[in-house]
Amino acid sequence: MRSRRVVRLQLVLLAVLAVALIWRVSRGTPPPDGDIVFVDLDGRTLEHRTLVAATPVTLRIEAVGAASAAGLEAYPWILNRDTRAVSWRLDLDQATRTGALVETQDLVTLNPGTYDVYYTTYGNEVQHRSRGRDWDDEREAWRLVLEIVEGEAEVRREEVPSAADASALWTSSPLYDDERHEWVFRVEQPTTLSVEAVGEISDTERFDYGWIEEAVTGRHLWDMSRANTTPAGGQPSNRQYTGTIDLQPGFYRAVFATDGGHAYDAWLANPPWDPATWGMVLQTTTPEAVRPFDPWSMADPLLSLRQVPNNTLRSAQFTLTQPTPLAVYALGEISDSDSRYDYGWILNEDTQERVWEMQRDETKPAGGDENNREAVAFINLMPGTYTTQFRTDGSQAYGQWSNGAPTHPERWGITLFALGDTAGVEVTYTADQTSTVEEEGSSRRRRGLAQSEDPPAPPAPPTVAWSSLEGKPRLVSLDQIENEQRREQTFTLDTPTRLRIYALGELSTSSRYDYGWIEEMGSRRRVWEMRWDNTQAAGGIDRNRLFDGIIMLPPGRYEAHFRSDFSHAYNDFSDGAPADPDAWGLTIVVAEEDG
Repeated sequence: MRSRRVVRLQLVLLAVLAVALIWRVSRGTPPPDGDIVFVDLDGRTLEHRTLVAATPVTLRIEAVGAASAAGLEAYPWILNRDTRAVSWRLDLDQATRTGALVETQDLVTLNPGTYDVYYTTYGNEVQHRSRGRDWDDEREAWRLVLEIVEGEAEVRREEVPSAADASALWTSSPLYDDERHEWVFRVEQPTTLSVEAVGEISDTERFDYGWIEEAVTGRHLWDMSRANTTPAGGQPSNRQYTGTIDLQPGFYRAVFATDGGHAYDAWLANPPWDPATWGMVLQTTTPEAVRPFDPWSMADPLLSLRQVPNNTLRSAQFTLTQPTPLAVYALGEISDSDSRYDYGWILNEDTQERVWEMQRDETKPAGGDENNREAVAFINLMPGTYTTQFRTDGSQAYGQWSNGAPTHPERWGITLFALGDTAGVEVTYTADQTSTVEEEGSSRRRRGLAQSEDPPAPPAPPTVAWSSLEGKPRLVSLDQIENEQRREQTFTLDTPTRLRIYALGELSTSSRYDYGWIEEMGSRRRVWEMRWDNTQAAGGIDRNRLFDGIIMLPPGRYEAHFRSDFSHAYNDFSDGAPADPDAWGLTIVVAEEDG
């Protein structure tokens, strides 16, 4: 009897042991012990922990990364948040390499302070898929084990804060993809600005970068470029600038802009050593000499079309007898696809050209709904008569904030401030008009109704075919543009030149989806652009629009641009092709003398 009980007990113990063994095997290898442990790393990730050392601390570090013939591809490092300097990193020259794996063990002592511990696995080549990356075949071996062996420190999970401290005049960091941050400021006495910037610049192209310009003229005083930057760590196009710029009294604008990929929290390749610095920081030792520019703190406006309600077109006309610099403030509603619902513009009555108009990429968030946008611009107008207008659609305007009010709802509209003498300026306000056509087009686009419901375009097809330009030397050839493309081409004019522009794209009365424009290099002032009111029907659907005309440009360097959205472009005219599908884009030739 006793032996049977022993056997039963032994069988039960064996069963328990078997279950425990199966459970342990199913769980896999337990993670190593440590205060910070990064294991089971994905192929495209940036891991982060914060280490706050109350005393000097000694760390035992075990790290395994990966390398290719081009260098380290997956690796950890430690950044001192106070000094923004790298305190430790996996060093290929000090590590043991076995195939693609790189391994090291180290003891590191850190002073009291706050440190950011990172591990990146993106690799150094920008790509959207993990293909052709032989160095990540053994990713299960990648790890970082950090153990505090002496001293007092706390480990936290937290977002990485901005790289700028309280003494900074302004910062755009950290900047995400497809963003543009700008700061308009006034210098009241000669001063020197310290500039720190981190962005993405390859050998041939700038993707994420900053500049400082004279606000009134648009002349660039400093540009972030490949030549004046140094490697910032990570993939080769990560670049950093550290320097100074001397400024005289006047109005200035600092800008940093990113494209649609590889930016803070949206990396397509390894980030820089200090990811939170992606953007620009301005500082000075004479902060009393620099003030943020706020036109509303100046004297009374020269002209103001404010508190504009829904379905309204509000206008005012003014006449200048001398060259006059103006500051323009506009607050309206523009989506991230550049669909304009509530926006303003200034028209030269003599030439019928818009000398300024509100565009998404030249605005910043205004509070409330994400489509509430604020623009602050500077223009220098010649003598003449001008009309200022602001148009709203059927929702989200002053007095009816269906999507959330902006920070300053009373400013909804457009206001002009004179920066010089306004003696003799005459302003005439006109009665409000109903803006039903604009409301119909923009609201339909926003609700996602059939795009064919846009207001009908003039029925006349283009009379001059793109093929007539064949054989003529082309200054610009940006044609056969497909979906989601941004292309540009520079050209130089040595003398005043008449140019023939043939541009084919997709526009409605309220929005621009595929369109082109020309900028003056340096000032980045737009000297020409496609709009609904300067184009004609191009065949196919109503939104296919053609500009075929002649403009005169003075000597200088220029850059032509064309951008397309996610649908309806070359090789994808599912809604109806234009008469000249191959011309989708922008073509420029020197015009013949007879026009």
